[in-house]
Amino acid sequence: MMEKNVEERVKELIVLKITNKLSEEQSKELDELRKIPGVNLFIEKMTKEYLVEEIKVIKKLDERKSLVWDSMRPGIEFRKKVLTLWQRVAIAASFVIVVSGGVYLYFNMTRNNDPVVAGKKQDLLQQDILPPEGTAILTLADGRKVALDGKQNPALANQGGSSISNESDGLVYKQGEAAKEVLNTVTTPRGVMFSVTMADGTRAWLNTASSIRYPAAFTGSERRVTITGEVYFDVAKDAKRPFIVMADNSEIRVLGTQFNVNAYSNEPSVRTTLVTGKVEVGMPAINDKAVLKPGQQARAQRGDAALALIKNADLEEVTGWRNDKFVFQGEGASIQDIMKQLQRYYDIDVEYQGKIPDDHFVAIMPRSLPISRILQVLQKTERIKFRIDDRKVIVMP
Repeated sequence: MMEKNVEERVKELIVLKITNKLSEEQSKELDELRKIPGVNLFIEKMTKEYLVEEIKVIKKLDERKSLVWDSMRPGIEFRKKVLTLWQRVAIAASFVIVVSGGVYLYFNMTRNNDPVVAGKKQDLLQQDILPPEGTAILTLADGRKVALDGKQNPALANQGGSSISNESDGLVYKQGEAAKEVLNTVTTPRGVMFSVTMADGTRAWLNTASSIRYPAAFTGSERRVTITGEVYFDVAKDAKRPFIVMADNSEIRVLGTQFNVNAYSNEPSVRTTLVTGKVEVGMPAINDKAVLKPGQQARAQRGDAALALIKNADLEEVTGWRNDKFVFQGEGASIQDIMKQLQRYYDIDVEYQGKIPDDHFVAIMPRSLPISRILQVLQKTERIKFRIDDRKVIVMP
């Protein structure tokens, strides 16, 4: 059994490690303490208890989140980066902001403390904006529109020989015998995400401000869909009928796999990122194509019509939206890139005033919060300022 003074010292050092305040000397001290019998088990137990309590608080913040997003997590396999237990604790409990100029800010979102950067305290933003509480819309082959609010609708009884269930975790198609290929479209407004399980069993998760056009029943030699915005696919395997996704200037061919496609019109390229399996990404206009392996990303540039291959894409960053987070990692994101995502999610207008710094921010930020909380933390880096005016966010140096 550990001595009481050893236990207390280990606790102190672990808290410093979790909050990234552990010095090099203290790290060496902790390594020495680990050699004492029972210390490693104590550290593991303490960390798990801490993580459980933090997660309980975070779940309370996420009560507005649709049940569909809880069903997404099991199918994701992150191969780019394996987070340590300490990183998982820190991410679960906090915002983490790093600016390219070297400013680091740790802000525990589950406490009521008001952090101070460089000794200066800043006021909260005076107004606030929550994500809009709209619903996804299904446009049927005959042009009728159905709000996907979880309620059953007679119009869903038969579409091209398929029955449609408007369930709590998304839209589900079941293909019948007398099937014919009629096209349906699901569209998500800003601030809303949705899931569609197509007649072949393929499931598609739509990010905010996105759409997918697909047959109510697949009857031909291929399965072809068209998207805008951002969609994550888990494609049902069918070796005889390839699954094809059309996204702006890209054509993506798969047999059975999981991948993410970002085709927002205000992004410079269509980005296809492979999570598992294999996909072929082509640009028909220039007759170019690339076959991706898991963890790779193809970028089809809009302006110069070129196809680039990124061999080590950050899967956690690409699929962060599925876990209801804004994730900016690696080299970080400019404030303009961050504001694009906030704009799509919170349904805001963005205005830039003055010379905006070209810093890059590395950040992990929950999407379940009002926008003022996110802007407040970014503002505390003292590199950028914000003002909220109705549903407009003004960005200033």
